[in-house]
Amino acid sequence: MKLSCADFTFSLLPHEDVLALIRLLGLDGVDLGVFSGRSHWTPEMILPTSHWLRSA
Repeated sequence: MKLSCADFTFSLLPHEDVLALIRLLGLDGVDLGVFSGRSHWTPEMILPTSHWLRSA
């Protein structure tokens, strides 16, 4: 069975440290949490020019 861990499980750590910790735990994958204003990755970082991210 393959297991993964969400990167926002350790939201107080820098993202590089989170990935290293997940790797040290021997997990097979990482679920990336993409939340506006409260995660290591935000929608604005991934799609900065997308029209649906702009304010109305």
